[in-house]
Amino acid sequence: MIQTSGCRSTVYLYSGDQVSEGVGVAVDSLPGANAVLERDFGQEQVPSCVMCSKRVLINGLLYQNGTVLLLSMDDHDIQFVEVQSIIVHEQAKYLYCHRLNVIFFDSHRNAFRVQRSESVSVIKVTHLQYMWPQVVHHHGHRYYVTLQNADDVWASNA
Repeated sequence: MIQTSGCRSTVYLYSGDQVSEGVGVAVDSLPGANAVLERDFGQEQVPSCVMCSKRVLINGLLYQNGTVLLLSMDDHDIQFVEVQSIIVHEQAKYLYCHRLNVIFFDSHRNAFRVQRSESVSVIKVTHLQYMWPQVVHHHGHRYYVTLQNADDVWASNA
Protein backbone atom coordinates (compact mmCIF):
# COMPACT_ATOMS: atom_id res chain seq x y z
CA MET A 1 0.00 0.00 0.00
CA ILE A 2 3.03 2.27 0.28
CA GLN A 3 6.07 2.86 -1.91
CA THR A 4 9.63 2.29 -0.73
CA SER A 5 9.82 6.03 -0.01
CA GLY A 6 7.02 5.67 2.55
CA CYS A 7 4.48 7.56 0.42
CA ARG A 8 1.10 6.07 -0.40
CA SER A 9 1.16 4.05 -3.62
CA THR A 10 -1.00 5.51 -6.40
CA VAL A 11 -1.16 2.15 -8.18
CA TYR A 12 -2.10 -0.13 -5.27
CA LEU A 13 -4.85 -2.44 -6.58
CA TYR A 14 -4.55 -0.73 -9.97
CA SER A 15 -2.46 -2.20 -12.75
CA GLY A 16 -1.83 1.23 -14.25
CA ASP A 17 -2.85 3.10 -17.37
CA GLN A 18 -2.68 1.30 -20.72
CA VAL A 19 -1.25 3.47 -23.48
CA SER A 20 -1.28 2.24 -27.08
CA GLU A 21 1.69 2.69 -29.36
CA GLY A 22 2.44 6.21 -30.47
CA VAL A 23 4.69 8.46 -32.48
CA GLY A 24 6.95 11.32 -31.53
CA VAL A 25 5.50 14.72 -32.38
CA ALA A 26 7.09 18.17 -32.05
CA VAL A 27 5.38 20.17 -29.30
CA ASP A 28 5.46 23.25 -31.57
CA SER A 29 3.17 21.44 -34.02
CA LEU A 30 0.44 21.10 -31.34
CA PRO A 31 -1.15 24.52 -30.74
CA GLY A 32 -1.74 25.10 -27.04
CA ALA A 33 0.38 22.16 -25.84
CA ASN A 34 3.48 24.21 -25.04
CA ALA A 35 1.63 26.45 -22.54
CA VAL A 36 0.04 23.48 -20.73
CA LEU A 37 3.33 21.56 -20.51
CA GLU A 38 5.13 24.71 -19.31
CA ARG A 39 2.54 25.14 -16.55
CA ASP A 40 2.96 21.53 -15.41
CA PHE A 41 6.71 21.01 -15.86
CA GLY A 42 8.22 24.51 -15.83
CA GLN A 43 9.65 26.51 -18.71
CA GLU A 44 13.08 24.83 -18.56
CA GLN A 45 11.57 21.31 -18.57
CA VAL A 46 9.19 21.63 -21.55
CA PRO A 47 10.14 18.91 -24.03
CA SER A 48 10.60 19.65 -27.71
CA CYS A 49 8.95 16.33 -28.60
CA VAL A 50 6.17 14.27 -26.95
CA MET A 51 4.53 10.97 -27.73
CA CYS A 52 1.08 11.11 -29.34
CA SER A 53 -0.98 7.96 -28.95
CA LYS A 54 -4.24 6.91 -30.59
CA ARG A 55 -5.80 5.59 -27.38
CA VAL A 56 -5.33 5.24 -23.66
CA LEU A 57 -7.25 3.27 -21.03
CA ILE A 58 -7.35 5.02 -17.63
CA ASN A 59 -9.30 3.59 -14.70
CA GLY A 60 -11.35 1.50 -17.12
CA LEU A 61 -12.27 4.46 -19.35
CA LEU A 62 -11.11 4.44 -22.98
CA TYR A 63 -10.12 7.73 -24.57
CA GLN A 64 -9.32 7.74 -28.28
CA ASN A 65 -9.68 9.76 -31.45
CA GLY A 66 -13.36 10.74 -31.71
CA THR A 67 -14.21 10.39 -28.01
CA VAL A 68 -16.55 13.19 -26.94
CA LEU A 69 -16.34 14.53 -23.39
CA LEU A 70 -18.39 16.98 -21.35
CA LEU A 71 -15.86 19.62 -20.40
CA SER A 72 -18.07 21.89 -18.29
CA MET A 73 -21.62 23.01 -17.70
CA ASP A 74 -23.24 25.79 -15.76
CA ASP A 75 -26.66 27.43 -15.83
CA HIS A 76 -26.00 29.20 -19.13
CA ASP A 77 -23.33 27.24 -21.00
CA ILE A 78 -22.31 23.69 -21.85
CA GLN A 79 -18.93 22.79 -23.33
CA PHE A 80 -18.06 19.59 -25.18
CA VAL A 81 -14.73 18.55 -26.69
CA GLU A 82 -13.77 15.82 -29.17
CA VAL A 83 -10.46 14.03 -28.63
CA GLN A 84 -8.06 14.11 -31.58
CA SER A 85 -5.07 12.45 -29.93
CA ILE A 86 -3.51 11.71 -26.57
CA ILE A 87 -0.26 13.40 -25.54
CA VAL A 88 1.95 11.46 -23.11
CA HIS A 89 4.94 12.95 -21.32
CA GLU A 90 6.59 11.52 -18.19
CA GLN A 91 3.51 9.42 -17.28
CA ALA A 92 1.20 12.45 -17.59
CA LYS A 93 -1.63 12.11 -20.11
CA TYR A 94 -3.21 15.03 -21.94
CA LEU A 95 -6.14 15.04 -24.34
CA TYR A 96 -5.60 17.14 -27.46
CA CYS A 97 -9.15 18.14 -28.41
CA HIS A 98 -11.28 20.27 -30.69
CA ARG A 99 -14.07 22.18 -28.98
CA LEU A 100 -17.59 21.41 -30.12
CA ASN A 101 -20.07 24.24 -30.57
CA VAL A 102 -23.56 23.47 -29.30
CA ILE A 103 -26.07 24.43 -32.00
CA PHE A 104 -29.21 23.57 -30.01
CA PHE A 105 -30.77 21.01 -27.67
CA ASP A 106 -33.04 18.58 -29.54
CA SER A 107 -35.72 17.55 -27.02
CA HIS A 108 -37.03 14.84 -29.37
CA ARG A 109 -33.62 13.10 -29.36
CA ASN A 110 -32.79 14.27 -25.81
CA ALA A 111 -29.40 15.28 -27.18
CA PHE A 112 -27.32 18.32 -28.05
CA ARG A 113 -26.71 19.04 -31.73
CA VAL A 114 -23.01 19.91 -31.98
CA GLN A 115 -20.53 21.02 -34.61
CA ARG A 116 -16.76 20.80 -34.44
CA SER A 117 -14.92 24.12 -34.24
CA GLU A 118 -11.29 24.87 -35.07
CA SER A 119 -10.69 25.92 -31.45
CA VAL A 120 -8.28 23.55 -29.70
CA SER A 121 -7.98 22.60 -26.02
CA VAL A 122 -5.27 20.61 -24.28
CA ILE A 123 -6.65 18.99 -21.12
CA LYS A 124 -4.79 16.97 -18.51
CA VAL A 125 -6.80 13.79 -17.91
CA THR A 126 -6.53 14.16 -14.12
CA HIS A 127 -8.14 17.62 -14.39
CA LEU A 128 -11.33 16.40 -16.08
CA GLN A 129 -14.45 17.26 -14.10
CA TYR A 130 -16.49 14.70 -16.08
CA MET A 131 -14.28 11.73 -16.97
CA TRP A 132 -16.85 9.64 -18.83
CA PRO A 133 -17.06 9.54 -22.62
CA GLN A 134 -20.43 10.73 -23.90
CA VAL A 135 -22.73 8.92 -26.35
CA VAL A 136 -22.61 10.32 -29.89
CA HIS A 137 -25.30 9.69 -32.52
CA HIS A 138 -24.51 10.38 -36.18
CA HIS A 139 -27.29 11.36 -38.57
CA GLY A 140 -25.70 12.02 -41.93
CA HIS A 141 -23.21 14.88 -41.54
CA ARG A 142 -24.86 16.01 -38.28
CA TYR A 143 -24.10 14.63 -34.88
CA TYR A 144 -25.75 14.72 -31.50
CA VAL A 145 -24.37 14.19 -28.00
CA THR A 146 -26.45 12.56 -25.27
CA LEU A 147 -25.22 13.20 -21.73
CA GLN A 148 -24.13 10.16 -19.73
CA ASN A 149 -22.87 9.93 -16.13
CA ALA A 150 -23.51 13.62 -15.43
CA ASP A 151 -26.35 13.39 -12.88
CA ASP A 152 -25.25 16.55 -11.09
CA VAL A 153 -25.90 18.49 -14.32
CA TRP A 154 -29.58 17.52 -14.31
CA ALA A 155 -29.88 17.93 -10.53
CA SER A 156 -28.74 21.56 -10.74
CA ASN A 157 -31.60 22.34 -13.14
CA ALA A 158 -34.32 20.76 -10.99
